[in-house]
Amino acid sequence: MLLIPVLFFVLMELLLRLVNIGTQEKIVLRIKEDGKEYYQLNPDVGKRYFVHADENMIPQLFPQKFPVNSLLKDRLSEYFPSRNFEVINFGLSAVNSFTVLDFAREIVHYQPDLVIIYMGHNEFYGAFGVGSVEQLGKSPEWVRLYLRLRQFRTFQLVRNLIAKFLVKSDKQAAANRTLMEQIAKKKSIPLHSADFDLACRYFRKNLQQIVATIQKNHIKVILSTITSNLKDQPPFISLFSDSLSREKIDEWETNFARAKKLLAQKRYDQVSSYLHRCEQIDPHPARLRFLFGKLYLIQKDTLSARAHFFGARDEDALRFRAPSAFNQIITQIAANNKIPLVPIDSIFNASSYDGIVGYELISEHLHPNIRGYELMAKSFSQAFLNHLSLNEKPENLSLSNEYFHTKAAITLLDEAIGDFAIQHLTSRWPFKRKRALLHYQDSAEKNYIESLIKEYKTGVLSWNKAHFELANYYLRKNQPEKAIAEYLAVIKVVPNDYYGYFKLGNLFFSRNKFNKAVLWYQKALARNDMPFIKAKLGMVYLNMSLFSKAAAIFQDAVRQEEMINSLSNQEKSLLFYYFAISQIKLDKIRAAKLYLKKSLQFNNNNGEAHQLLQLLNANKKVKIQF
Repeated sequence: MLLIPVLFFVLMELLLRLVNIGTQEKIVLRIKEDGKEYYQLNPDVGKRYFVHADENMIPQLFPQKFPVNSLLKDRLSEYFPSRNFEVINFGLSAVNSFTVLDFAREIVHYQPDLVIIYMGHNEFYGAFGVGSVEQLGKSPEWVRLYLRLRQFRTFQLVRNLIAKFLVKSDKQAAANRTLMEQIAKKKSIPLHSADFDLACRYFRKNLQQIVATIQKNHIKVILSTITSNLKDQPPFISLFSDSLSREKIDEWETNFARAKKLLAQKRYDQVSSYLHRCEQIDPHPARLRFLFGKLYLIQKDTLSARAHFFGARDEDALRFRAPSAFNQIITQIAANNKIPLVPIDSIFNASSYDGIVGYELISEHLHPNIRGYELMAKSFSQAFLNHLSLNEKPENLSLSNEYFHTKAAITLLDEAIGDFAIQHLTSRWPFKRKRALLHYQDSAEKNYIESLIKEYKTGVLSWNKAHFELANYYLRKNQPEKAIAEYLAVIKVVPNDYYGYFKLGNLFFSRNKFNKAVLWYQKALARNDMPFIKAKLGMVYLNMSLFSKAAAIFQDAVRQEEMINSLSNQEKSLLFYYFAISQIKLDKIRAAKLYLKKSLQFNNNNGEAHQLLQLLNANKKVKIQF
């Protein structure tokens, strides 16, 4: 009798999969194209290095090419030019180590050569965290069971039905809130509280299991500590000790207010005495640690300042920045398992003013800015070189940071999109002041870029189209170098699409830089052999007096009957007109007449074709200049 319900659920699961109800809760999917099966993320291309990360390493703020995996691939490709690398970023917003463990169990099946793990900032408020709106009690075993059950369509169906009838949500309200507002349930989690200690245990246990899962499958792994803004991000929530009386709190607040006022007046000697009075009353409020840090930083006592800034972050009860305890756990697990460790927190501090990380590398509280992402990529690539042998000597190790910045094809538009996201994020809870990253010198350029971002964010413009529109703006302003950068930005992200190469060919052709135009048109043709690209290339050859090459490329274009039919009559007319010119230059007058007639068949108003045909029919000498 027990087999009947089991059989029922098995048949139900098979039926749901057959009719495609529910989703495949996998991070890598199998797809079919032209009768062949592929992985969605192309794991067959060369080496595969997976970056396991929290939202700190995904393009949540900066689009397309700024996540660390793209910048890391740039470096590895230069160091090993004969290799074809694929670096895949599996970072997601609002997930913590429970989800990463679930990911790890799937990732190992795709046999990556290396997994880099950077995580920890979402541990409290990510799904199933101790402070998250999405919880399953305090048992990690229940969470892990839930994550495994999500793979079954029957479970998904039941879960969705329950949600439909029991969960009420205001979609409009949710749309207006940032993700930080939506996921945080417990706004205050004091240092060393029961919830804090539970989160630390979860993190340690899950990270240990993640490492064990990867190593059990004989895959190399690198761990990284995590970093966040120390000196420029004030604590979000500052708590007094539970035992402090109202009278003592008032006394503390009075002394703290005096200290802040004196600090603003630069009366530093007096600031310290008031802060120490606060410390005697209650040393725990995070804003006291932060103000101490500011004071010591002004006084050039970097060691004391750093200690207090660390204390301010750790005492901050709103746990959007991982505490120091997490880096201690990461370091211990790396040492216990003999795993290479990238000390990103120390690297960021060493690369910051005064040796304490702030806005120079971090956009707001924890997301790196462009320079920060580039530093992460550099640090991971160094770890790669130190700990992973490819049985060949790396090349180009002397390439500068500026070289890789240029290779990343970063433009003002991409920075502006990031700035837009930062302003939106910091204009809402828990931030107290909106933060802007960019300061434009050209107000007209600023207004135009902001109009593009508005259309991009509302779905009117694609990211590619926005870059092309900005390139057109720069061309109208006679700023071709900026336009070139916009085209290169698109090529960087979609290298297999012809259009960016074609636009570069047009740009150089219009400026009589024919050798460069040929190069870019050829790159476009390698990706799409449309006749209009061949026609453009043929016209360049005509201008270069390479008449045989021009005739050959025009001949190739007109042979593509199916492609020719996709052109407008005016385009067809021009194609045959220029084909005729190439024939005249080769002294093939009969063929030239034929193609001029073809040109007029498609556009009888082509005056130049009429005039040229009349001259040829009259056996007059024709002189054509370019």
